[in-house]
Amino acid sequence: MRQLVVVRTDCHGGHCLGALNPDTILWRLDCDGNAEPWTPDLCGVQEKLWQFQREDLARIKDLAGNDPIILIDLGDQTQGTRFTSAIIPGTCQDDQTEIACWNLVPFLKMGVKALRFCTGTHVHVPDSSEARIAARLKNNWDVDIRVMHHGRVTFGQEILDLTHHGPHGGSRDWLHGNISTYALKDRIYRDRRAGKQPARVYLRGHRHVFRWVTVHDTWDGVTTTHDLITVPSQCGFGDHARKVTEADPIIQNGLIVLEFVDGKLVKIHDFVRETDLRTEECL
Repeated sequence: MRQLVVVRTDCHGGHCLGALNPDTILWRLDCDGNAEPWTPDLCGVQEKLWQFQREDLARIKDLAGNDPIILIDLGDQTQGTRFTSAIIPGTCQDDQTEIACWNLVPFLKMGVKALRFCTGTHVHVPDSSEARIAARLKNNWDVDIRVMHHGRVTFGQEILDLTHHGPHGGSRDWLHGNISTYALKDRIYRDRRAGKQPARVYLRGHRHVFRWVTVHDTWDGVTTTHDLITVPSQCGFGDHARKVTEADPIIQNGLIVLEFVDGKLVKIHDFVRETDLRTEECL
């Protein structure tokens, strides 16, 4: 048996640079007080992000063939209302939930077997957005959907550990991955101390960067391999992101795909792109 697990995170639906399905339909009142459907205009960044998703979906379909696909979203599917300058004009928190649902439609049309959502950061999901998204989708799609804060999901012989908040990406280029390696070792040892089998892969979001580290750990004479992957976002860089990253000039966007055969993880595919945000000119 072969199956694919697609992992994405941090779409920030409702952010003016967040993921936005061009088929999204929202509702507002017209001048006469009647309900009127409308779709927010996509900016250049959103058009590029949606093109990335189209390309990724095509690659996933080609990779999967007739084998089942499971989708995992690690959280922050909406933007929230705290950072008001980043919100699409004319939208509210409920609109953000609707945008997040529309962002998932292409995956649902692809026929995913199941969806698993991790809860995100409160300022971005102030009204339990993941639970609301799951409820709306359950009403319209016959798909196995569940929301969790922190999950351990078993695929045959392998365990995936899922939650939103992951380790810092690293303060300097030559330090990238160091904190992730320490975090991975810590999780392995904590799981053992708790009497649990360490996960094959620990999947994290929140940081809007791509970090992938591997540890080969020997315990009781047996060596096992473990990965920690911080999955990049489906969102552009706004004012807040430029501030917290100290104006990092490179943004990473994309998702990862884990390929299982007969209950064993055989390959991890990263569909990640890097974009240089700097403006080049000669004067």
